[in-house]
Amino acid sequence: MNLLGENPATKLEDINQEIADLQKDILAGVKAHWDVTELAERVQELRSRKTEIEAGRTAEKRNKERINNLRESIEKSKDKVLAYDELLVRNFIKEIKIFPDKLTITVISGAHEDITINTLLSKYLLTALSGGGLWFSWR
Repeated sequence: MNLLGENPATKLEDINQEIADLQKDILAGVKAHWDVTELAERVQELRSRKTEIEAGRTAEKRNKERINNLRESIEKSKDKVLAYDELLVRNFIKEIKIFPDKLTITVISGAHEDITINTLLSKYLLTALSGGGLWFSWR
């Protein structure tokens, strides 16, 4: 099952079966000198859909690995005082935008969180970042 509650393996099996059936129909149509253009187009559509499903499965697997790595990291260090960890930040934070009244932190998945900051801290951050740059990104 994937995050949407679908079973991609079943969908892929169905798509593969439909492609195989269409290919048989195309061969029969070619032998009988029929126009098989629509059948060939449908095969192409199914192959494109199959590629999309496989790409989605790959992305979901990669996301699960990231989540598991984060869980392991948190579990290993839950009883320790945490210091800044450059590798951890680079693996999970996509960008940090600094505004006069807030920080916007965006994680790799695309979710973001706004953090309100006081005026003194925002002036310090804006000044400290190479001439007042408003954002930076690792990716």
